Amino acid sequence: MIPKGLFTQIGMMIIAVGIALTYVQPAFDDIKSVQDDIARFQQERQKVADVNQLLNRLVTDMENVSPNDRLRLLTYMPDAVDSIAVSRDLLFITRESGALYKNVQFSESGGSRSSNNRTGIDNSGLPTPHHFSLSVEGTYNQVKKLFELIEQNNYPLEVHNTDISVMEGGFLNVNVELVAYAYKHRGLDKEIIY
Repeated sequence: MIPKGLFTQIGMMIIAVGIALTYVQPAFDDIKSVQDDIARFQQERQKVADVNQLLNRLVTDMENVSPNDRLRLLTYMPDAVDSIAVSRDLLFITRESGALYKNVQFSESGGSRSSNNRTGIDNSGLPTPHHFSLSVEGTYNQVKKLFELIEQNNYPLEVHNTDISVMEGGFLNVNVELVAYAYKHRGLDKEIIY
């Protein structure tokens, strides 16, 4: 028998509302939370797909670079500077120019340019400078030829400072500070080899 009284119907309404609040509402909240997670997952998945597409395009671009151009890149911006090879090349350049080779000294830098360190900028991605001091003697034409040959060298050597003094007999005593750069920095463990 189903009671048909007013209080019974109000009681059943309260029970129905209680059931809705205690069971149905948390289920709706869970569904809403899952839907939010799904939407967030789809957004992140789209971001990952965009990054993968960009990465694939960059890998394709890298693979399209000819082996000859890769070798040139490693020549002009190597992962490491061989101080002995650079010193030897400076000796050969000096001899080819006709100047008298006196001395070359090498000092490896700490991995970043000192002028940027004072500003507090992170330089871990910048090329590492390697400093060379070259001392030669020669005539004006020999010194001029020396700088031409340094400019035409296989890897970039920047002239940072030059001290030229005149000696007896018209000869010039030249002290040159040169800098060569390598791309490898503290964050890389291995050299890139092609």
